[in-house]
Amino acid sequence: MARSVSNTIITPALCFLAALVEGYDLQSAGLAAPQLAKVYGLSPQMLGMVFSASTLGLLLGAVVCGRLSDLIGRKGLLVTALLTFGLFSIATALAPDVPSLLAMRFLTGLGLGGAFPVLIALVAASGDPRTQARRVTMVTAGMPLGGALAGMLVATQRGLDWATIFHVGGITPLVLAVVVAWAMREPTMPQNLDLAAPAPVRAASTRTVLFGGGRAVPTLALWISSFGTLVVLYLLLNWLPTLMISRGLARADALIAAAAFSGAGAMGTLVLGSLLSHQRRGGLLGGVYGGLALGLAVLAGGVIAPIAAAALAGFFVIGAQFVLYGLSAEPYPPSMKGTGAGASVAAGRLGAMAGPMIAGAVLTAGGTASQVLALLLPIAVVAFIATLPLSWRSRRASAVEASAGPG
Repeated sequence: MARSVSNTIITPALCFLAALVEGYDLQSAGLAAPQLAKVYGLSPQMLGMVFSASTLGLLLGAVVCGRLSDLIGRKGLLVTALLTFGLFSIATALAPDVPSLLAMRFLTGLGLGGAFPVLIALVAASGDPRTQARRVTMVTAGMPLGGALAGMLVATQRGLDWATIFHVGGITPLVLAVVVAWAMREPTMPQNLDLAAPAPVRAASTRTVLFGGGRAVPTLALWISSFGTLVVLYLLLNWLPTLMISRGLARADALIAAAAFSGAGAMGTLVLGSLLSHQRRGGLLGGVYGGLALGLAVLAGGVIAPIAAAALAGFFVIGAQFVLYGLSAEPYPPSMKGTGAGASVAAGRLGAMAGPMIAGAVLTAGGTASQVLALLLPIAVVAFIATLPLSWRSRRASAVEASAGPG
């Protein structure tokens, strides 16, 4: 009974908190960006490199920890990831120069990237397989909520120094790491993994998990849709305050717009996640990406109040990506959900790395905020098209998962 309670209640609750503190840390660089640019003398292009340094770490962390979580255990890796991004978030505030700043953001990203696929795998294996996608989406809603809390903290504490933003983002995951180590039970590892097998065999096994058994199409669909959606999300996550200020919005209002973006995103994740079912998945994905395109259009066109436009965009942009996270472990066997989720998250991180750099390059070349936002519309269309196979195969995937039982 104790193990059952831990698996179905304590594990998802702790993973929600991990997503919450990760969301804060992901938002922190964007919120500190205007002050960072002044302190370090960063051009828009250099600021984009700072954002992308952490995203490169996110990519590598997702690939490595997603695979390792299936081989050596998930709880210990989650604790390690929390400690890593907590320590290096604090170190970001102490960086003496730009190269050090880039290094600290990269190392912070390693921890952030490692935590996310691990918590997805933990939550996916913690209950009824038939509600797996919905459960993962609801738990990972902690990430945009954490971003919203970061935005509210900065917006309400007008004199808050940029270093304090990173201090708060470092201390909270360190505390949570201790709680996870004490309260979470280590999930039972699958018994069919040969840890002594040579590296080529293990690599081949990974390829089989991702592309064998009819999984090539959903794997590629997840990768392409996540890539495109995260180009949009991370460009806005990192650049929204700066873009709003460049259009004449006061700094305080720009920070409120960023908080509205993340807060509405958390709401979108919860609302859309609660609607995520196999019977209506196709219609849901179509509506989500239609709303995403509308949000980008009003944000670029300035036809409604900036804060309202940011909230509309956040609801659908963040909601879309977290619906994809909810689906990211679904096509894979229970013993390999970490590998599958990690690969999907890593593919998305390539888009997350490209997004901030696109904005930096356009602005450095003399482009406007509206031009940056308009560039995102065709990317969103491609991301939506890539989701179509996920709708077509959903019922068959559900039947396979139900017969496999909980991981």
